[in-house]
Amino acid sequence: MSKEKRNHLLIDIDSKIPNLALMKISSWAKARGDHVDFQEATVEPDEVWVSCVFSWHKQDALGVGTFYQNSANVHFGGTGFDWGMPRTQRIELPQEIENCSPDYKLYEDDRALGFCQRGCNRKCQFCDVWKKEGTIKENEYHRIIDWVPDWASKVLLLDNDMALYENWKHDQILTDIIESKRKLCITQGYDARCVTKERAKLLAENKPWDLDFKNRRIYTAWDYLGIEPYVRRAIEILLDAGFKGKEIYCYMICGFNTTHEEDVYRFDVLRSYGVYPYIMPFNKRTDDKWLNHFTRFVNRGYSRFIPREEYKAGVLRLQQQQISTHKSLEQMRLLEN
Repeated sequence: MSKEKRNHLLIDIDSKIPNLALMKISSWAKARGDHVDFQEATVEPDEVWVSCVFSWHKQDALGVGTFYQNSANVHFGGTGFDWGMPRTQRIELPQEIENCSPDYKLYEDDRALGFCQRGCNRKCQFCDVWKKEGTIKENEYHRIIDWVPDWASKVLLLDNDMALYENWKHDQILTDIIESKRKLCITQGYDARCVTKERAKLLAENKPWDLDFKNRRIYTAWDYLGIEPYVRRAIEILLDAGFKGKEIYCYMICGFNTTHEEDVYRFDVLRSYGVYPYIMPFNKRTDDKWLNHFTRFVNRGYSRFIPREEYKAGVLRLQQQQISTHKSLEQMRLLEN
């Protein structure tokens, strides 16, 4: 790419939070004196950067690239494009861009985001992280206070599983947050198998937040039925440390290697602790009608007001008045307690 001034168009296809790679590209381009547009071009672009996180949106992303391919250099990136490929074939930013600080003005967002350390030591067959980034020890560790801007009071930690870190590193991240009086969201979840009383106490000292920093929340997961003892123990330790059940958000992958009965069993166990489950259909599959209904029942919040025993396919077609009635009754019960 030449040093002459260029026009860049950055396109975020499907990120749920600000896209770190695009923010770094923006910072790099602006430092060169280039013009940067986001999502829509105000001038004819010379360089188009298309980021796609989820593989099921890949065709949409390719379509955008096709639109510009005759008039600009099109660059594709994101896990949506290289899911499952060998590490040597993964799409990476040039090092000079990777080393740039993010341009937070791109999204006009007040949340800082980044990694203390990439990689994961687990080898879950439904996950791509360990294939793409390798183990934790293969990646460099950066202290959280070294990359969070001074102005940021909210931090989205993108590390794949900080619970797998050595105690000193794990505790340093939380202590840095506590001492700086910042708010932390552990976006990718906290491995239930690694919860200890000491760690739970530190987590409870400045409880993590949800992605929007509206509610206290620690994310975890119950993906394999066989880790039930660890999940139960982790929940009980967190509750003893001061977490409320509604502050524990547990992802459940379904449609991968569990039966419908096992999915319901996990749901019932979690709700017995007051924990909120969230269903993740494997590979966003939609071919299982029962799973489709169960996912809606849980993820849209119906399960909080309608007993599971009353659930059937038609429950999702209840009139709004009926749902409101269930909600009102639930609220009255809470007030009475």
